[in-house]
Amino acid sequence: MKQEFSNWLKSNKAFTDASASDVCSRLRRVLSICPMDLEAELDPNLFALGQKKEFKGLSASVKSQLKRSLKLYKEFHTSHFGKKQGR
Repeated sequence: MKQEFSNWLKSNKAFTDASASDVCSRLRRVLSICPMDLEAELDPNLFALGQKKEFKGLSASVKSQLKRSLKLYKEFHTSHFGKKQGR
């Protein structure tokens, strides 16, 4: 899935290889801080992330980058698979 997401960032968001790789790395960091179902609704995932002590200790710019990676993944997932039924 990482390669599909990276390709989507490059083709749909005009990211460079390096920028796409950075976003993928940030998404992995999000998951290491707060394991979550990436297919779930975005707002509860962002809330859960924001409650983690490790996340709270990060600088504002890093927090923003991590949240953006999660939002971009959600956009990718929705564009490829649509919303999960019942959501």
